[in-house]
Amino acid sequence: MVNINYYDQFSCACPDRPDNGEDQRAGIIPQDVEFEALPDLDMEVKLAEFAEFELTSNLDHLTVDERAILPILFEAASIMENIFWKQAIGNKEDFLNRIKDEKARMFAQIHYGPWDRMNNNEPFLTNIGLKPEGANFYPDDMTKEEFENFTDPDKTSQYTLIRRDEDGNLKVLWYHEAYRVQIEKAVDLLRKAAEISEMTVLKITLI
Repeated sequence: MVNINYYDQFSCACPDRPDNGEDQRAGIIPQDVEFEALPDLDMEVKLAEFAEFELTSNLDHLTVDERAILPILFEAASIMENIFWKQAIGNKEDFLNRIKDEKARMFAQIHYGPWDRMNNNEPFLTNIGLKPEGANFYPDDMTKEEFENFTDPDKTSQYTLIRRDEDGNLKVLWYHEAYRVQIEKAVDLLRKAAEISEMTVLKITLI
């Protein structure tokens, strides 16, 4: 049996380079304040809502090459997870570092932010308001009327963000532009895995 824990190995997979401002963007989390659990919440009880488990798998049936591919795929998955954090709230590390209580920080990691996804996105930290309806995909101050009057046909694409330009006007930003550094890294990893793989179907899937 082989124990797989890619979080320990690849938790910092993404290079720390600014990319179209998204890596440096504050996101939808209030700045310059610290967070702690709301006084009426027992974080130990909240954490107990989730069961910890160890994911294991018997890899004896895999070839040497197939085993070599696994950590590459895990690293690519970690990059995608980091992108999800950006889409959910913005700057993950800045947010987590400002949570004073360790248990509250763990709960925030489970929910990818300060809102309880199992309880109608209710905030569970101090200094946090209601979750913006557009998460970090849209400017948190954008109104419905402003969105409807925005004429860019790509505004409803599943592969775009909406941001503001220097004049405060709405603009569309494609995922491949916003997360260029991370996506290029992930693509390189998938191509590397495809080169190793002896399975034609997997090669086609990866590239």
